[in-house]
Amino acid sequence: ISHAINRHVHLGFNIAQGSDIELAIEGIRGTSVAHLEPKRPK
Repeated sequence: ISHAINRHVHLGFNIAQGSDIELAIEGIRGTSVAHLEPKRPK
């Protein structure tokens, strides 16, 4: 999963909210995600 997120960021996308994480890892076969929120101060 971390590889997919790193690749997503490397391609120029920004991870700013949980839906961005879901988008980054949605193509991984056998993986499902729901309502993810990064835990970090803004």
